[in-house]
Amino acid sequence: MKVTRNCFMLIIGLMSAFIIPGCKKAGSGETAAETQRFKEKVKLSVIAFVNSPELDGRRTDPVSRHLESKLNIELELTGTTETDYVAQFSTMMAAGDLPDIIYLPPDYMKILSALLASKSIMALDPYLTKENIPYSMEDPYQPVMFEAYRGPAFSPDGKMYIWGMTKGAYDDGTMPSISYFLLWDAYMKAGHPKLDSYDDFLDVLEKMVNAEPRSLSGQKTYGLGGWFGQPAPWGEWMVKFGLTWPDGNEAVESTGFMLTVDTDTIEPINVNQLTDTSSNYWRIMRLYNRGYQRGLLDPDSFTQTSDMYQSKVSDARYMFVLPGWMAGTANAQFMKNPGNTHMYISVPSLNHKSEYRFGNMYRGERYYGVNTESKYKERCVALLDYVSSFEFSRMAYNGAEGITWDWVDGRPVPKPDYLASDRSDNSYQLKTGTQIYHHLCGYGQGTVDPAIDMPLDLYQFSPEAVDAKMNDTVKDFLKLYGQDSLVNVYRAATPVSKGIVGMLSFGELPDDMQNDLNALNAYVGKNFAKVLTAAADAEFNRLRDEFIAGMAPYNPDRLFRHFYEEALSQGDQVSKLMALMKK
Repeated sequence: MKVTRNCFMLIIGLMSAFIIPGCKKAGSGETAAETQRFKEKVKLSVIAFVNSPELDGRRTDPVSRHLESKLNIELELTGTTETDYVAQFSTMMAAGDLPDIIYLPPDYMKILSALLASKSIMALDPYLTKENIPYSMEDPYQPVMFEAYRGPAFSPDGKMYIWGMTKGAYDDGTMPSISYFLLWDAYMKAGHPKLDSYDDFLDVLEKMVNAEPRSLSGQKTYGLGGWFGQPAPWGEWMVKFGLTWPDGNEAVESTGFMLTVDTDTIEPINVNQLTDTSSNYWRIMRLYNRGYQRGLLDPDSFTQTSDMYQSKVSDARYMFVLPGWMAGTANAQFMKNPGNTHMYISVPSLNHKSEYRFGNMYRGERYYGVNTESKYKERCVALLDYVSSFEFSRMAYNGAEGITWDWVDGRPVPKPDYLASDRSDNSYQLKTGTQIYHHLCGYGQGTVDPAIDMPLDLYQFSPEAVDAKMNDTVKDFLKLYGQDSLVNVYRAATPVSKGIVGMLSFGELPDDMQNDLNALNAYVGKNFAKVLTAAADAEFNRLRDEFIAGMAPYNPDRLFRHFYEEALSQGDQVSKLMALMKK
């Protein structure tokens, strides 16, 4: 299933190359035809991965009110999280009380299987008409998503049961979800030490700690940290993803992170990440352990939660941060201080060849379906269609038009007080609608709306936001790399920087293999942190080997071989999807 480099580079990265045919004029507002579509007001219940600044059920924020008015519905919205949803779903399923629109978490296989077995999720195909989904019919990216969900990993019969949200990209290349973010002002103070490979990394972090030994609040700083105190799989996030995207791979979560895919070729990599000691997984485990040995790893990492980690990032206590959204949250806090010089900036890949930076989640990261028992199936599909539009996606991130932003000369312009706000604050979200629907909208916040050639998230990626962040620290970074913008730094530094997220997907495993995978995941989550506390390299090697040997009862080699061979067999489906992407 080799994909040539030329073919790969044609695939949408930031997705700014397309012009939507027949696209509505930029701006909001309801046409007469839309008003006539929905004469009867109906009640729809939805469970979704959304922020919940107010009680579940009836929502009062302006984006919810807009959505209700647009579709003439009374919306009952229940928020959920990945942690809580399995228990919530089981309760609803047992009680026969599923909502009209059902959320399927990233680990969708069990829930989708249960819904299909009970005939509780309907095939959407009869409703995919111009009359029912006008927004999607005008959107050239939607056919790729539709085709993907008719594939064998998501459908037993070639029909579409799942509707994907948050397609495209979460960022514009400057704040990827996974990257090596350095506290650049500390790097400046350290004298720009050589940073040419991952071998230099801990030496650089040590010099940065010495240059900036105290945080904003006067606390001791560290080179790096983690939230290993949280249950698996979230507690392992730092080491499972640590050297995948920055090193030109995509880790496939549904395989227990055993399988990765090459960013450049879209080929599965024949390396079991958990058991092969040369893998990216073991390289990042080694990095964290050596950080521990040198006193650069925050000792609280083994007990703290991700919220505690975020609070330390926002206090500039860590020189290195891996999650882009946490670096972005900290930067927004820093910018509130007059004369601020603190800034976490993503450095280009240190392998100098490829990195997974400009991503395209063509089938989305969040999945939804429609209950077969819903009385208002067409309205459910209409809701999925409208929230998938660029129009609504922009509101999902920035709130309602006229409150946080306005149309000016044909483009959306954020208001200064919005750029200066803390939009993660619940009361602000309730007042403006900002960020509530950020996992129930069609596109990721960095996706470019081709009608206006701008990313959707005005708070982070609008020209006004970029200008607001252009302090002396950013200027120093640009000067060092010889470019005039952050995006141009990354485009110039790494030959391959575009990737397709989730090109491979896997259906439900046989029961015995699923049991092995569940047990393996539990074993790894319970025991990985012990390896990180080795006092010396020899002890690390011993603990690593014991850890890998302890995986044997769960048949990791058999599991990996299954996933690898299944990935190879998907070559025709991958080619079909890629052909659709080029249209």
